[in-house]
Amino acid sequence: MQDLTRRSVLRGLSAASIAALTGLGTASCANRPPVVGPSPADPDFGSVGSGTIDFWARSDTGPVPTLMVKKFNAAQSEIHVNLTLIPGTQQITKIATAIRGDSQPDVFAVDDFYATALTYYKALTDITEAVEKLSFRKELSKGMLQTVQLEDRSYGVPFASDMSGLWYNKELFTKADLDPDKPPTTFDAVVAAAKKITAAAGGTARGFSFAGNCPGCMSFTGLPSVWAGGQHLVDGEPGNQRANLAGNEPLREVLTGYRDLWTTNNASQTSRTESGATWGADFRNGRVGILPGGYGTVVGQVPDAKLATFGLVPLPGPTGGTSTFTGGDVIGIPAGARNPSAAWKFIQFTLAEAQQLALPGIGFTPVRGDVLTPEYRKKYPLNAVLLGLQDVGYIERSVAAGTIFNQPSGAWPSTITEAVFGAGVDSAIRHGQSQAQSALSEVNL
Repeated sequence: MQDLTRRSVLRGLSAASIAALTGLGTASCANRPPVVGPSPADPDFGSVGSGTIDFWARSDTGPVPTLMVKKFNAAQSEIHVNLTLIPGTQQITKIATAIRGDSQPDVFAVDDFYATALTYYKALTDITEAVEKLSFRKELSKGMLQTVQLEDRSYGVPFASDMSGLWYNKELFTKADLDPDKPPTTFDAVVAAAKKITAAAGGTARGFSFAGNCPGCMSFTGLPSVWAGGQHLVDGEPGNQRANLAGNEPLREVLTGYRDLWTTNNASQTSRTESGATWGADFRNGRVGILPGGYGTVVGQVPDAKLATFGLVPLPGPTGGTSTFTGGDVIGIPAGARNPSAAWKFIQFTLAEAQQLALPGIGFTPVRGDVLTPEYRKKYPLNAVLLGLQDVGYIERSVAAGTIFNQPSGAWPSTITEAVFGAGVDSAIRHGQSQAQSALSEVNL
């Protein structure tokens, strides 16, 4: 499975796609057929259900919904799930159009980077009471769950996690007189280690690699080092937010580190043009010492013997701390869905321990912290590193997230381009602050 696909496709969503959600909370329901079975407010919601439910999920993470539907349909006969996979670049527009036309599915799994917009514009059903009844609710990924929460109400739950970390090549570490059992714990140390690796390799390898022309990839791998330093790029609650690039010291230090690596030729030369299509190939081929990436960037792409020569650790902040991008998909019930009780029964099935334990085998991470047992650590040692970061993970929670972070001309990719490859860090942050604030002003109340 290609982790690069999950991240690189995000660049296709536009501000117009998010704008399509506006007003969904007041969409007409005059001709809508009656709801089948209990509603979310009923005490037996999700405990009973029958019939057919339609499930839309994005094709970029297709192995997860495909597996869940196959297992659910085989496990019982009262409910049948029909799965439709939609390209990630079309997911927001399609669900908004469907809700307006009363043709929405019963279940919808969406990239959690865009879940805040769906929640804010009431595109998902309030299932707060149902979520509260989950015995393991406190074990659910906090970073993912907060994307479907607004004003103490819940509109969905995590579905499958795709988290970021720092890969390193143990053999190149050893060759550079670096201890492979003591990988870097600060971003400053990452930069220093990368320089040693380049020097020791004698032109056969570079110390570092990144996907500088892939907005989604750089959100996935660059933002956590800023968060680990105690800062975010967007502050406040959706509808009343401000940009936080100017005066953001961890951001300045991270961008300075990336610029240093690039300008001193310690990053692979493909880093400037890498769009995500071949992301991680140079690391997997042994030509790069350090790579920020996801679990699926490496696992499943190389033989087990070669995988043993790689290590995976948390992404560090400039001077310490750790974080991760708790990406992946969240799942909910679209507003006006016909069969919500059966839908919630299916969603609960996907969260059960047996289903969660199947995720590492297809390149993803569970969304429940309580599956991180000694047995899990032994069977999936690399995946366990990421699952252990669940409580320190985050996502920039904003209606304008897509516009700011994933559009090629958005504030975040523009800031990276200018800071790392262009005029410099200070001017890039100044311009990025203005651009991000402008995007937020368009969606603020």
